[in-house]
Amino acid sequence: MDERFIKGGPMPVPLGLRADLYAAVRDLRLAMQKATDAVKDRETEISNSIRSDLLDSPDTGAAGQTTRVQLVMKSHLQVADWSALWEYIRQNDAFELLQKRLSEPAAVELVAESGRPVPGVAAVDVATLSFTKI
Repeated sequence: MDERFIKGGPMPVPLGLRADLYAAVRDLRLAMQKATDAVKDRETEISNSIRSDLLDSPDTGAAGQTTRVQLVMKSHLQVADWSALWEYIRQNDAFELLQKRLSEPAAVELVAESGRPVPGVAAVDVATLSFTKI
């Protein structure tokens, strides 16, 4: 890549030339970001396609020439009844259970310690993919 576009590259002395360089660097960055965003969108499209096909199939994974993908089900805690959860939090001074969403580590720890489920919280299976280079 042209050294003008790399941090620490030559800096023109005249402000006008620096303004031109700034515009050129910004234009390059925006073009690169646009390409990167398109690649990320394609990555997401492929991942969603694989997840959908594996969820609809008896298979749990597949292998290509360089990569193996496996459908992995992970349990995530999700609030099913906010009123019950808030009441429990207030009665037990358990505000560590909340952020802007349920704090899963705190809820899992509380369940492990008490041996009882947290009121208003239910475990929900979420499909994720695990890619392994082969």
